Amino acid sequence: MADLFLQDSWNSTKLPARAAPLPSTPAIRATPDPERTPAGYLSAPDLVSARAIARLEGELVEVIGERSESSSAYVMPNGNGITQTGSGPVWVPQGGDGTKTQDWTPVDLTLVEAADGSVQPTAHVGDLVLSGAAHDTTAAVALATVTDPGTGATSSLEWVGDLPAPLLGFESERI
Repeated sequence: MADLFLQDSWNSTKLPARAAPLPSTPAIRATPDPERTPAGYLSAPDLVSARAIARLEGELVEVIGERSESSSAYVMPNGNGITQTGSGPVWVPQGGDGTKTQDWTPVDLTLVEAADGSVQPTAHVGDLVLSGAAHDTTAAVALATVTDPGTGATSSLEWVGDLPAPLLGFESERI
């Protein structure tokens, strides 16, 4: 094996090349551990980050920035992508830019009573509202109202007459 020398360009002195000694402390990971979704998948805000994490960790990674109301996108450790699509909404946007797990919540149709007596699902894409009790009314009452998240248009089903209070808390709610 030949000796390695560095040559000074200002004069013709040759100096033996020597490597600096390696530090004795172990390397520190430059990035924090990737986040996990509530379902246990690793997650990343974008496709580039997801590919890097999937390759480094050897696990499936969800690309949160590619989520929609009805689908989730994943990157496999080999770099290929897959999309899981539902037949209807599975995610409800919660604000933010859509690249963090807290920007989304799963659809939850568990009915809860609001302070005004109306009933709403815990997490619904169309802001569904079901009427509470109505007594001694001769005017139409909005029995159910839903809002289109894309256009903001509201549709209602109306009822003229009394309505009993909804009964909640049973295995299947009665409206």
